[in-house]
Amino acid sequence: MIRTLGVAVCALLLAAAAFAQSTDTASIRGSVTDAAGARVAGAGVTLENVSSGSRRTTTSDSKGEFTFGAIPVAGTYRLRVAREGFAENVQGPFSLRANETATFQVKIAPEAVSEAVTVYGTTEHVRSDSPELGTRLDDAAIRTIPIVGRKLTSLPLLNSAVRPARGTGDLFLNNTLFAINGGGRRQTTIALDGASADDAWGRQTIFTNVPVSAVQDFTVLTNAFSAEYGRTTGSAINVVTKMGTNDFMGDAVVLDRPGGPEASAPVTNLSTKDVLKQGSLTLSGPIVRDRIHILGSVEYNNQNRDSVITSPLAPGVYTGDFRQTLGFLRLDDELTSSNHVMVRGNIDRFSDDNPQDVVGGLALPSAGRTFRR
Repeated sequence: MIRTLGVAVCALLLAAAAFAQSTDTASIRGSVTDAAGARVAGAGVTLENVSSGSRRTTTSDSKGEFTFGAIPVAGTYRLRVAREGFAENVQGPFSLRANETATFQVKIAPEAVSEAVTVYGTTEHVRSDSPELGTRLDDAAIRTIPIVGRKLTSLPLLNSAVRPARGTGDLFLNNTLFAINGGGRRQTTIALDGASADDAWGRQTIFTNVPVSAVQDFTVLTNAFSAEYGRTTGSAINVVTKMGTNDFMGDAVVLDRPGGPEASAPVTNLSTKDVLKQGSLTLSGPIVRDRIHILGSVEYNNQNRDSVITSPLAPGVYTGDFRQTLGFLRLDDELTSSNHVMVRGNIDRFSDDNPQDVVGGLALPSAGRTFRR
């Protein structure tokens, strides 16, 4: 019997004034010019999170350039550029990509004259600052994808460079194992909210799972990714969770699959059942509007799988029991206009007495054991 309990708690103090970022945040850089193409210094630039109400401000420097760093990707943003004697330029709402830099080339014109802006690197525009290749799934895409067992580690298989991998030493991990670009399954590194999520036992998969409904951004990077992901000889997976907003929101998913309609097992003609019950609930909202927000999520999986034993010693049907509970809680606090604090905690607990159908055929129940994490 193997027992482990994964609890991850991380606190990140993010300074927006710095241009550096972690894998779970984004950056913005841009330039301000007038109608003649001359750089405009001293222009006021305001970045607003439409969802949470947070706001950051800066001014363009002597070269007309501005930056915002360590920006949470959750929510949508609006960018305002203004200077005395010029018409205000407002862009958005737009969304940001994790570990990427959006570029704004803003052209402001005298009042009562139209202005223009060119944007690169947001979710609505082409990225131009990096040669990274991969697949990015945002919250809207994840909600529409049918995921077997609601396992987060099944999402990388949507990339054509990824193939499934399997080994008998991986039974207790309870995850979909994969290899990318012909590499080994131990060579992919996984980041969760900017922290390492690699399991300590051979780095084959994510250490502790989070509910699918709590994921904001999931990216599979197959090559040419940046150094923020740390030491690795393979590819990288980047997972960013959601944060609460000024609006109270909820998400519920319930699945019940009875075992009665199941067909008989081939050859033996024995009746088998695969009973599945899944439930997920996510709630979020403000504690203090425009400043402190909270998001919580819980997911439960209950599955009974039948395996047919053909051994003459004990023929019949063996029922395997699988149970999993995932818990997630995230608290975000906009301390100041340039400092953001995030605290996250998550729990992953499961038990399975027939992982990957080790019992069945000529393998009797005595060959199996219960795995718990």
